[in-house]
Amino acid sequence: MAEELAQLEQLRASSRDLVTFLEQVCEEFDMIQGENEKALRIMENWAAVFQAAKGVARIQLAQDGLSGSFRRDAVTASTATPSDAKLDG
Repeated sequence: MAEELAQLEQLRASSRDLVTFLEQVCEEFDMIQGENEKALRIMENWAAVFQAAKGVARIQLAQDGLSGSFRRDAVTASTATPSDAKLDG
């Protein structure tokens, strides 16, 4: 009987250890879940940025020039005239 009681005490102690371990694992998983949710929000934000950038790129690449193009044709050195140089400074 004393041997069975000792085994039960040992089982109870090991059960406590197991519960403590599982609680720690649960806390770690909760922390990982929080980090994953934060990373998902960041990825969703970047996806929205990329979608907006694609929309702006479509506007800038409009071929008809009337589709709300924001692009301005810059004067390059090869197409600049002497009068352009005087205006620039």
